[in-house]
Amino acid sequence: MFIQKECFHGRQSPLFEPITIAGESVMSQPYAFINDQQQTSVELKAKLRLGKHAEAKFDALNAHIRNVVVLPGQLVIIGDDTTAACTLEESRLMRAAWDIRHSVMAEGGDAFAVHNYDLLQKLLGYTSLGIGTAGDAWSKHLQDIAKTLAEIDALHKQSLRRGGGAAREEFLARRRTLFARL
Repeated sequence: MFIQKECFHGRQSPLFEPITIAGESVMSQPYAFINDQQQTSVELKAKLRLGKHAEAKFDALNAHIRNVVVLPGQLVIIGDDTTAACTLEESRLMRAAWDIRHSVMAEGGDAFAVHNYDLLQKLLGYTSLGIGTAGDAWSKHLQDIAKTLAEIDALHKQSLRRGGGAAREEFLARRRTLFARL
């Protein structure tokens, strides 16, 4: 099963290219792309270069967009051109397409995410890098707190062993310093 992000302005560049020997396709699989502009299903189908079987199956595979305006972000399925029957991969893509349609309809089909996909993907990558860096800093901070608390505990045990008023005053002064560090 292949899903691709495609800038669809009259051209097609699937991630999966059928393997051909002597000009004949020996292996074909269904694939899908994400629609990036608002258009009718008829306009969309007219722009695609579909093989005989893929064209025959197009409406059945894309029941989620048939006779409606196809919103940006919706999945468009191109069927396996080697068979007229629906394959397991096509059925999985259809299920995914319905889930995506429901999500897009709930969000209003915002074209921003589709048009800025590459930028958003980079930003998310940088964000995860920032989260990792912040996570490392937080981890170091927590280790420093644990170390300071261990020092306070050791200081308390030491003052209990010593006993007496002078040891108590020294303990309180050093404890204040350690609490200030926290």
